[in-house]
Parts: sequence; structure tokens; C-alpha cells
Amino acid sequence: MIESLINSYKETTYTTYNPKIEIIIGENSNALNLYLKKIDEKLWAFITAENPRSRPFSKENNSLRNQVLETYLIKKNIHYLKGLGIPKDKNWEPENSFLIVGVNKKSAEEIAITFEQNAFVYGEYNKTPELVYGYLHQSR
Repeated sequence: MIESLINSYKETTYTTYNPKIEIIIGENSNALNLYLKKIDEKLWAFITAENPRSRPFSKENNSLRNQVLETYLIKKNIHYLKGLGIPKDKNWEPENSFLIVGVNKKSAEEIAITFEQNAFVYGEYNKTPELVYGYLHQSR
């Protein structure tokens, strides 16, 4: 079960709307690097608040959860772009998400744990994106 979830996360395409940036685990993204250079940032994370612990929630509940995450980012004055996690497995719905820019790994972990996420994507300028997981059994 856990291996299946991890593989699903790794096979997901993480994309932003504007500008259009595609992030794939294990592949360097030229579009992301250009964007980071343009805004003079080096660190980023891709996180959602939807479907905590990979349990399907209603669209309404997921929307409310992401609104809370977006409000948190705004209050903390954290730069972000709206995006979508598009799973390869068509049995999973795409998840509305955020490319959070200028956040270190520890802060990204705190956000993931707060919003009950099993994993998130993390990266640095001109480095290969990685899946960060290990929260499958943690709770607040």
C-alpha cells in the first residue's frame, strides 16, 4: 500500500498555471529554473492541502482546505503560484496545489504535516526535484 502511494506520487506531474511550469520527480525543469532566476529565489516546494493522508475528500472540503493553506501563505507573505498535481493513475483526481517559493525544507515539512500530507515535492534552483515523504503515519 505505502509503496503504491509513493509510486503514485513519483509518477504525478506537478504543474503551475501562470507561468506554465511542469515539474517531474527526478527531472530538472528549465521553466522552473528560469522562473526562480527571474524572481531571485533558490528554494521551493509543491504542496496541496487536498485529500489528507491520501484519503479522498469531497471537492467542497478539498477547496476549503486549500483556501486555508492559501490564507496561511498570504498571512506569512510567502510567494506562491497556483498549480495542479496531475496523477498518471486516472483513478485519482488531479489535486489543486501550490508551488511555494522561497521556503526551506524544514518549513515545507511543517506545512505538509500541518495539512496532513503524506509527501511533498521539494527542490532547489538547478537541482533535480525530489519527493519528500515519511509522514504516512504521523499525526498532529
